[in-house]
Amino acid sequence: MTAPAYAPPVPLWREDRLQRCLAASLALVALADWLFYGHRIGISAMLFLAGLCVCSALANRFEASRHDHAKAIFGLAIALLPLVEDAGLISFMFGAAGAGIFVLMIGRQWEGPLATRALSIVRLYITGPWQIVVDVLRLRKVAARTRTTFQSFRELAGWIVPALLCGVFLMLFASANPLIDLWVSAIDLTFIIRQINLPRTLLWLAVICLTWPFLNLKLRALAESKPVVAKPDSVQSGVWAILLSDGAILRSLLAFNVLFALQTGLDVTYLWAGVALPSGMNYAAYAHRGAYPLMCTALLAAGFVLVALRPGSNAERSPLLRLLVFAFVGQNVLLVISAILRLDLYVAAYSLTLLRATAFIWMLLVAAGLLLIVVRIFLSRSNIWLIRANLATTLIALYICSLINFASVIASYNVAHCREVSGQGTPLDRAYLASLGPQAIPAIDEYLAQQRGKGDDVATYRDMRDDEVSGPSDLRVRRTEMADAEIASLQDWRAWTFRDARLSRYLRRSRDAIAPDTGSPDAATER
Repeated sequence: MTAPAYAPPVPLWREDRLQRCLAASLALVALADWLFYGHRIGISAMLFLAGLCVCSALANRFEASRHDHAKAIFGLAIALLPLVEDAGLISFMFGAAGAGIFVLMIGRQWEGPLATRALSIVRLYITGPWQIVVDVLRLRKVAARTRTTFQSFRELAGWIVPALLCGVFLMLFASANPLIDLWVSAIDLTFIIRQINLPRTLLWLAVICLTWPFLNLKLRALAESKPVVAKPDSVQSGVWAILLSDGAILRSLLAFNVLFALQTGLDVTYLWAGVALPSGMNYAAYAHRGAYPLMCTALLAAGFVLVALRPGSNAERSPLLRLLVFAFVGQNVLLVISAILRLDLYVAAYSLTLLRATAFIWMLLVAAGLLLIVVRIFLSRSNIWLIRANLATTLIALYICSLINFASVIASYNVAHCREVSGQGTPLDRAYLASLGPQAIPAIDEYLAQQRGKGDDVATYRDMRDDEVSGPSDLRVRRTEMADAEIASLQDWRAWTFRDARLSRYLRRSRDAIAPDTGSPDAATER
């Protein structure tokens, strides 16, 4: 019988380990209070996660090899890199996942199938925060069995006399020495008490609960691997054997290919060849109606292919069915391309938004998933391989997205393609442009430079709502407010990110570039 992969876990509350966990927890609370409380989150998120990994390694004293340490540190650096660029939600998710993987790797827990590894991450962040409650209850039981409560009380009681006498001596010295009296009177206990408020206390408690599973990592021994017994395919028996028989799959694929060919032919005719649409319908309406339903159609078709051509089934071994599946998946890829083209036409008519940019990315991921289905069938891989390939593709896409400044990209696109700048398209949605935040300031400056001297054309904005930005002058005011707020927030180094640093350099260079427009009515009023 082979020995387990890992040694049995150490006793839960060995005194030195408990002291390390408590010291590391207090250090992380102090670090979080210093980095986060009352400050804008920026590079501070990356520093805290790095500190969490260091404290976890010190508290648990992992015995991983140098090779495991090197791999864990490299993976952590890759995961924390997006937080250096921008402290966004996706960046923080990568950083948090990287910290969890780092701890599990050096704790030699990052083993087993993909589901087991994912469960380990879930246990750290979902069930882990409740672990401290269980550990406190266990500590009380251990203390009751070993009578360590009385011993701990004796140790604490041993500090009562020294503390009281030190206080008495300090008061006597203060009455005898004006310098010491000045120092003692400078200690404002009320100020210290005022700093301990409810939000701060909640922050401390949250940090303790969220970081405790990292500090007191439960090492588990891996059980011996058992041979996987193949289960009978439930699809091969019962009613599913009739619904998904080879004949049913063949008829379905023939019908689907004909139906999809009709849709693809219409898209090729109207979208790609530029044939005029029927009266009463424009390209924007044609594009908007079809983009999202076509994506649902492609996803449904992909699900059918996975169920019909299960690994090892008769349908997967049939050359005719494989050929029809390849044709069907190819038409689905064309369907996704048509959906992308539809969305592109809609964006050209109604400008680009963050939701529409997200739809573009989603469509590309669906197309990649369809191509991976073809690869899976061609290489005779399992559905587990397909899930891993799709997961890797999604993670790569999200990682790239975390490094892209979408606010700047969207703002620059809308300014370059608006009617006021390009002479065609729709008027610029100034309210949405301003809602993109400080990263849209360079695009706003480009738009204001194009509009300098033109003034505010009231007729152009008569259809806009009252809460929208009514013209270039209002946009200029909003730009100034965002720039001032951004410069003020970046005075705190904790809010620093590489993206904000680039914007800060731009704002310093262009601080005097946006002068009052001498040809506008507002400038004349100021004079």
